[in-house]
Amino acid sequence: IDLEGRYSMDRLTLLPQVFYSHAAYDRIHPVFAETRKNDGYGATLIACYAAPFGLERWILQGLAGYSRGESSIAFYDTEAVAAGVFMTYRL
Repeated sequence: IDLEGRYSMDRLTLLPQVFYSHAAYDRIHPVFAETRKNDGYGATLIACYAAPFGLERWILQGLAGYSRGESSIAFYDTEAVAAGVFMTYRL
């Protein structure tokens, strides 16, 4: 399940996203000797600011995100954090 949005005001655009996933496996894992079930969820926010510092055709972008995966087999548990700042140029 994904839910995304978009909000724009003047030169600022916000793009939030949240997600959830579920997976169940029928077969018994050959190493861990049990069936596996996974749940994953997370959120991301991208912010875009057009013409920063008076630079026409440039866009300043920021990204922040978090995701987590939980499994009935601990070996498959995951967690990730992402962040970044970017400058893009429109031709």
